[in-house]
Amino acid sequence: MRSEDKERLDRLQARILAESGKKFTQQELLGLLLSLGESQFAFLTDRPKKMTKAQRERLMALPVRTGVQIRPEDYDDILYGSSR
Repeated sequence: MRSEDKERLDRLQARILAESGKKFTQQELLGLLLSLGESQFAFLTDRPKKMTKAQRERLMALPVRTGVQIRPEDYDDILYGSSR
């Protein structure tokens, strides 16, 4: 095991003990991490799919409602800075 991975495992082990009071050996902790990796295998291997140009255009055309009201006369100040 690389020394930096060993240090990360040590920190994780200490954090679990500090936050939960549960003490795991490093062997137990590695077993739990492997189980987690197996149960979440799709998360580890799925990569975000690239969007097609049509999908990006549809997404960009969706309205964004933030609830903020902007007066038309304030657009230039917001975009380019106050001219006052």
